[in-house]
Amino acid sequence: MKSYIICTSPPGKSASDYFFSIAKQLKKDGNDVIIIVDQNYDDLKEIEGIKILTWPSTRPIKIKDFIFFYKICKKYKPDVTYSQYGSTNIVLFVSWLLRIPHRLNYWHTMFKAVEIDVEKNKIKVFIQHFFKKHILKSFATHIFINSDENKKQIVQHYKINPNKITVFYLLIQDNFSTVPINCYAERKQQISFVGRIDKSKGQELVVDMIPKIIQKYPNLSFTFVGNGSEKIRLEQKCKDLNISSNVNFLGSKKTPEIYKIMSQSLININASLEEAFGLVNIEALSCGTPIIAPNVGGIKEILSDGENGYFFKPSDNSDLLKKITLVLNDWEFYSKNARVCFDKNFSLGSNKILDDQIRKMNELLDQYAN
Repeated sequence: MKSYIICTSPPGKSASDYFFSIAKQLKKDGNDVIIIVDQNYDDLKEIEGIKILTWPSTRPIKIKDFIFFYKICKKYKPDVTYSQYGSTNIVLFVSWLLRIPHRLNYWHTMFKAVEIDVEKNKIKVFIQHFFKKHILKSFATHIFINSDENKKQIVQHYKINPNKITVFYLLIQDNFSTVPINCYAERKQQISFVGRIDKSKGQELVVDMIPKIIQKYPNLSFTFVGNGSEKIRLEQKCKDLNISSNVNFLGSKKTPEIYKIMSQSLININASLEEAFGLVNIEALSCGTPIIAPNVGGIKEILSDGENGYFFKPSDNSDLLKKITLVLNDWEFYSKNARVCFDKNFSLGSNKILDDQIRKMNELLDQYAN
C-alpha cells in the first residue's frame, strides 16, 4: 500500500471527476490518499475518507503555493504525487526536491494547440515549451497522457523517452445510465459546440460555413457554449454574415447544463485545429449525440468515421454540410453507435476500465521500485 497526493480541480467537471474516481478507488484498495484542489475551492473537506485540501492561490503558480506544497509533503511524506494542469510545475519540482519516489503527471495539452493560441508571441511559446520540456524530462518519473497522438507529439518535441509515457484515456461518469437517451423527435433542431472559444478550437471555420448550411436547413440552429478570446469577434461576424438568428453564444455553463444542451442537440461539432483528446466528444457520445470533427490529434481515437459520426475537411467549405446531411438522414443509427462507443471505451459506469488503468499504474510503480 502507498500514500498518494493527487492534485486536480474541484469536482463537478468531467476531467476532475475522473481524478476523484481514481482517488476513491485507490482509497478503497487500502492506500492513503489526499486530494489538493485549486480555484480557492472550500466547499468540501473530506470525501469517502479522503482529506481534501485547497491551494492558497486560485491557480497554484506562486511562491506561497510552493511553500504550502513543501509543508504538505514534509508532513504526510507521500510515496506518490500525481499532478495535472497548473499544479504541474510546483508539484513536480517540490516532489523531486524532496526525493519523493514516484512523481506522476497527467499531460492534457497538444503541443501545436499552444502554438496556435499564442501564435503572435513566439517568445511566449518558446518559454512555455522550454519549461514544460525540462520539467517533464527532469522531474517526472512517469507521464500519463490522453491519446496516442499527443504522446507522439511530446516524444517528438520534448524528446522524452516513450517508455516513460503511458496512454490513459480520460473516463467520465455516465449521466444517462438510468435516464433514457432523447430520441430524434425529442431533440431540438440544434447543433452544439462546447469548448473554449479560441483560435485553436476552430469555431470560425464553422461560422464561415453556416450560411451555406442554413440554405438547406433554415430551421437549424447553432449553439456555442463557452467563453474565450474569439467570442466577441465571432458574435460580430455572425451579425455581418446575417446569420445571428440561427446562432446562439451562451457563454460558460455548468456541467449539468452542458449535458442538457448536448442531449437536446442532433449533432455536436468539435472544430479544433489540434486536439490532444477532445473530452467534449466523449461527453457528446454519452448523450447519444453523434459527433463531427476534423481528422486531427486524439479525436481520431474517439470518432469512428461513418459509425458514431464523421470527420470533415475544414479546407472544403461544402464538406461539413455533406457530413451533417449524412448524419441527419440516418440519425438513430449514429446515435445508437455513439452510446455503444462510449460504454465500451470511456465510461466510468462499470469501473472495469478504471480498474485496468489503476492496475497498470500499480505495475509501473512496482517496476520503478525494483
